[in-house]
Amino acid sequence: PGSSQPIAEPATQNATANELMLLARHYEQQVRERQDVDTETLQRAVHYYRLATKADPESALAQSRLAGALLYLGDFDGAEAHGSAALLLNPNLAEVQYPFGKILFARGSPNMGEPLARAVELNPNLPDALADYAHWYWFNVETEGVPELYQRALELDPLNPARYAALGSFLAINDRPEEARSLAEQMRITFDGATAYRAIAHLYDLVGDVDHAIAWTIKARNAEPGNPLHVER
Repeated sequence: PGSSQPIAEPATQNATANELMLLARHYEQQVRERQDVDTETLQRAVHYYRLATKADPESALAQSRLAGALLYLGDFDGAEAHGSAALLLNPNLAEVQYPFGKILFARGSPNMGEPLARAVELNPNLPDALADYAHWYWFNVETEGVPELYQRALELDPLNPARYAALGSFLAINDRPEEARSLAEQMRITFDGATAYRAIAHLYDLVGDVDHAIAWTIKARNAEPGNPLHVER
């Protein structure tokens, strides 16, 4: 009450499309939480997103989420088609602008910063958009303001090890190793499991502490012995 912010519209008014989107999101999240891509599960998410767009062709969010899943699958043409459709339906959704920026990045477009910036402007509480915009801004504009974007993403999503890893990587690469070590220590206290172990190892690697990097990579390998990427690392 009393807020000047516009009230967000629902993703869809179609109950069937809503259930399909929830189901698709469930499978997509399972894939994104793994280091290696489970193509079969991702295909299942794409299938349900397609059904959602057919149940409600006017849902910009359904089109956009389908675009994001297709992009993760490597189908750039399909992702761009559905991302463009989402933009036509509602360009004022952060969750429409953000995936489109990712699509432009995959295409090698120099204009990807525009939709990412627009996504952050539309919704400053979207951690993925904040983190990816920070990454783009860091490598294409300057470093000023970048740690604040990463920090904001971390504050909004504190149970995601990737948020710590992104901020820690920036700090380590930009000659702030003690702050990066502090983040690694926070992760050690907060998290358990291979995902966190990998991130901790990466931060120690960046600050030049090879022994700790090896030790945490071994922990990751032992926690996830079926993942060959640990051995490679």
